[in-house]
Amino acid sequence: MHSSNLRGTDFGICHNNQPIAHADFFADFSNLTRVGIIAPNGTDGTGATALIMAFVTAFYDTYRAKGDDFFAYPAYYTFQHIRPLASYTMLDIWPKHKDVYVEQNPVDLLNTINDRAINVLLLPDGEPTDPSYEQPQIEAALRTLQSCYLYSADGVVADPTLEITIKSRPVVEWTGLIFNDHDYQPIPEFADQKAAWAEVHGTAQSLTQTFRQVTPDEALTRLC
Repeated sequence: MHSSNLRGTDFGICHNNQPIAHADFFADFSNLTRVGIIAPNGTDGTGATALIMAFVTAFYDTYRAKGDDFFAYPAYYTFQHIRPLASYTMLDIWPKHKDVYVEQNPVDLLNTINDRAINVLLLPDGEPTDPSYEQPQIEAALRTLQSCYLYSADGVVADPTLEITIKSRPVVEWTGLIFNDHDYQPIPEFADQKAAWAEVHGTAQSLTQTFRQVTPDEALTRLC
């Protein structure tokens, strides 16, 4: 909830090559919106920090609009294929049970997504895998999925439809902590990724990342 100090003015958003205010981009947002981030290798999701934080800020904006004190966290989850799990607590994906281990199997992954009634899905860009789902799985996913975005671990996708800049040094620092476990202890398996992040973003005062929106149908062909 430390990120609740962020405001829409901390974001620069360009959607389909047109600048748009954070409030306008999230005009139809509900604090019931459930976001899922597929991070197969644990730390991949660092490439989606800007979009995650834009959603987190939209969530807190709904509470700020009411003018009351609040203590709430969004129903956002990460889905990871390795252990120990990377911790996305610093991006307000908390408590830690919201970082979820899933076997590397698209059918199991889709079941996990459906069980949490995910509305917005962030997943790595890559070649379609065309998994073999059962029709009820597909129907369940298409009932709840509303928006899907491809991201890249390095923060840059081909043919982006969305670019987000977040002007906040603390967010850069929080993202660097994703390479640690839930007790903030370094995970040796993530040492190389952590060093690469620090080399690129070590003193950065802002973070710019790109995304490509796809249909839910296309997103289902890319689960891995």
